[in-house]
Amino acid sequence: QSVTMMTPLGTSMIPTLNGMLFPLALAVGMNLLGALAGGFILYYVWRQGGKQLQIQKRLDALPPWTRRFAKTDLLSLIILRMLPWAGSNYATFLAGVSRVPLHIHMASIIIGALPGSLIYALLGAGIIAL
Repeated sequence: QSVTMMTPLGTSMIPTLNGMLFPLALAVGMNLLGALAGGFILYYVWRQGGKQLQIQKRLDALPPWTRRFAKTDLLSLIILRMLPWAGSNYATFLAGVSRVPLHIHMASIIIGALPGSLIYALLGAGIIAL
């Protein structure tokens, strides 16, 4: 799940399958753990890549109105992470490139990914119950 996190397979299919195959609490835990592991790995990829590609300098060169979409405080990262599909990847990108402290990034994953982890596990459990 962590390896395929940036694809529809990892963000929706595997979490739903977890709900189909495992008890609800275990499925939610596995979904959350996959999000944490993937977010941790990609955070460091973007930290290194951001330095080498000078992404922060390029972000700073964008027009001022675009900066409202690049907030890196905990609440903004949590809300961004809750957007379907690309939201969590964008939040991880911003956290890594902007060098957000790791504990803030990980907290945004735990809080922001929990609703989706639960919903997909419930969806999988509901499919089995049919």
